[in-house]
Amino acid sequence: MEEERKTLMEAGSFADRSLSEAFAQGAQIHGASWVAVSSQVRPGMQTLMQVHELGLRFGEHLRARGIAPGDVVAVQLPAWTEWMIAAVGIAHAGAVLLPVVSIYGAKELRFILAQSRARLIVTPDRWRKADYAATLAEAGELPALTTHVMIGDAAPGTVPWDAMLAPIAIGPAAVRSPDDLAILVYTSGTTADPKGVKHSARTLLSEVDAIAWSRRDLEDEIAFCPWPPGHVAGAFQLMRFLVTGAPVVLMDQWEPGEAAMLVEKYRIVSSSFTPFHLSGLLEAAERDGRDLSSLRSCMVGAAPVPASLITRCSAHGLKTFRCYGSSEHPTVTTGHPGDSMEKRLTTEGQVMRGSEVGFVDDDGHRVPDGEEGELIVRGPELFLGYLDDSLDAAAFLPGGWFRTGDIGRLDADGFLIITDRKKDVIIRGGENISSREVEDLLFTHPDIAEASVVAAPDPRMGEVVRAYVVPRPGASVDLESVRDFFAKAGIARQKTPEQLVLVDDFPRNSTGKILKHELRARARAEAGKEARVSDLVTVEKDNGVAVVTLNRPEAMNALSKALRSRLYEVMTQIDSDDDVRAAILTGAGERAFTAGLDLKELGSQPGALGAANAEGADENPVKAIEVCTKPVIGAINGVAITGGFEVALACDVLIASTNARFADTHARVGILPGWGLSQKLSRIIGISRAKQLSFTGNFLDAATAERWGLVNQVVAPEELMPRARALAADMASIEPRMMLAYKQLIDQGYAASFGDALAIEHRISSAANGKVAPEDVEARRQAVQARGRGQ
Repeated sequence: MEEERKTLMEAGSFADRSLSEAFAQGAQIHGASWVAVSSQVRPGMQTLMQVHELGLRFGEHLRARGIAPGDVVAVQLPAWTEWMIAAVGIAHAGAVLLPVVSIYGAKELRFILAQSRARLIVTPDRWRKADYAATLAEAGELPALTTHVMIGDAAPGTVPWDAMLAPIAIGPAAVRSPDDLAILVYTSGTTADPKGVKHSARTLLSEVDAIAWSRRDLEDEIAFCPWPPGHVAGAFQLMRFLVTGAPVVLMDQWEPGEAAMLVEKYRIVSSSFTPFHLSGLLEAAERDGRDLSSLRSCMVGAAPVPASLITRCSAHGLKTFRCYGSSEHPTVTTGHPGDSMEKRLTTEGQVMRGSEVGFVDDDGHRVPDGEEGELIVRGPELFLGYLDDSLDAAAFLPGGWFRTGDIGRLDADGFLIITDRKKDVIIRGGENISSREVEDLLFTHPDIAEASVVAAPDPRMGEVVRAYVVPRPGASVDLESVRDFFAKAGIARQKTPEQLVLVDDFPRNSTGKILKHELRARARAEAGKEARVSDLVTVEKDNGVAVVTLNRPEAMNALSKALRSRLYEVMTQIDSDDDVRAAILTGAGERAFTAGLDLKELGSQPGALGAANAEGADENPVKAIEVCTKPVIGAINGVAITGGFEVALACDVLIASTNARFADTHARVGILPGWGLSQKLSRIIGISRAKQLSFTGNFLDAATAERWGLVNQVVAPEELMPRARALAADMASIEPRMMLAYKQLIDQGYAASFGDALAIEHRISSAANGKVAPEDVEARRQAVQARGRGQ
């Protein structure tokens, strides 16, 4: 394969150098160029020359710690300048860069570090919810790993980042061939474990060159990168800055409002997005009145792209286009802003300069022009092969052609059309998820007899994990139990099924093999119905706060089965979204918060009454709210009746408008409460008052509810959401781990006797406070005083 690869290399010197040579030349020519980082943790701006000089120091310190040419150095960092500093240093030392997704847990980290035999890893101390020292310890014994470099407060046994940047004599860069292994990227594919994808300086620089050529008509380009550098798109974007000096703006975690502000502030010219990123950006720009007109090159890919998204972009003046690529061959095809709307809506663009495509049948034979077949590709940026070379035989055809596993064809104008996927992989928000990996874990669930996992279309993430499950005889399986099972197994959240379908059996062929293409077709057919269901509960996210709206105003927001299921999905997503720190639950319109269970549905569907005592969170809206470990504020905009009253009581804090009224009509309907009202209400307002409400079914007005302690505050209808948002913003400003611990502490104690609750507080508080450093308390004390003076 190597000889065939060399014949494909384009004549010229751009790709004919090592990474250290390319980085050095980039700094020499474009040293004044800049990178800006939007971050709550490590914001700032540096020039390319500053990054490069610090990178050389880092490289020399790597050498001093025994890192030799060819050794693997892992970097598990968000999109910070420190990632680029590390990349420069690793290249200077002649080592191999191993980007690791920053949210990977112990299971993925253990496999990647063990297989790659990484000698050193660079991580933050903590970021978002991750404690990297704890995660690495949980990964177990890794004999090859000798050093852990830590940014922030270095844990015992780790090397402080600043020590790796101390002044040191700079020697010549290690001599490396352009064809030596330079970067190792892991991607989940059709196997249970991630696959190590090998790239050289030549393949990487060929990709940089091809992208530069495709954007040759962009003057004064300023790029925006929403991708994490553990993803191949993010890693290559940061490498592009180091080589070409194109100014770049980075975000270490995605927040649509911040992204729209950055596009406007820096007059961003080019970017690439997943459908999830782009949809959020448009919503934020519409909401905040941001100007996106500078964004002349707007590529979207890494997940299936809805045509409706391209149409929305056009309404904003953005000529968005699609692309096709993978970790193995980063960009195979790309569209162009000048392409027709039809091409931008329906195709992945044309083949990149230097790359080639073909189409074959199941036996690897070419199909006639214009017919569908498996897409095969080759070109100068095609990877060297997998780290586990036993995978190469199935991945390549004679002539150095790589089998992508996707089905498609070229149209009459040479534009690529992808029609199906042969590989059993789910692309969620740009991340590949192996169906096999998810299935293997589902098979270990004690209540599951058989499972099959496919991609389900999703308007924001592109695709999500959909699991079809056959329960064991007599067993009960729901999405909540599966979610808990995956969490306890330490699996990354994005791999956890977001949709669960119980079936009696699967469609099979004559040999008994599950026909996954039929399951995928079923998922696609149901996507339209699910899209309509998604309207039953809407979500708006802004600055760490999610507003969840029960959206059946014509039925007084009654809790139909579909709405309850959708509410569970939404609360699950909010709980797993690190960008959300607090939630507000309200109802659409001014008549009702929610009138409780849909009585028409209860009276017309056999078995529907069981919802009043349902234990699964996808049926019981109180449990759905309790799934969310973040604070939930109930903004009670109208009546909260019976089951709706119980939903209100599930919230942590209640703010009511003057339109709000509460009623418990269980006794009048002839149903006993099953979602907690009979016990919660008496504990909040007293047993006599609770009996008065429940035994009469009479309404309680907002003013009396406030006086009885049921709601925290009553405001005019037009002030309800502003007040709720302000309160949520205050809660969102608390450090997430502290908020989680405090909420759990209160809830656990509330469910116990007073004496037991005090014991619980003492036990948990003693364990937690023993880990708090005095300097942390002092820093927070000053912040608390400053906040107090401003109130």
